[in-house]
Amino acid sequence: MGHREHKHEKTERMFRRLVGRANPTDREITTLLGVLRRATDQLDERKELLDELDEEDELRR
Repeated sequence: MGHREHKHEKTERMFRRLVGRANPTDREITTLLGVLRRATDQLDERKELLDELDEEDELRR
């Protein structure tokens, strides 16, 4: 996500608390996780492509 590694745990905890307060249904949680999984997959593919092309990711400056 572009977060520094030391902020990963804090960000994850904050996200869990946010979702917990929202009282989402099982279906909403499943949908949200699917969206996040697809976004993560696309970011991973982008990183792999940039690595293959030996280019820097301009979005992470």
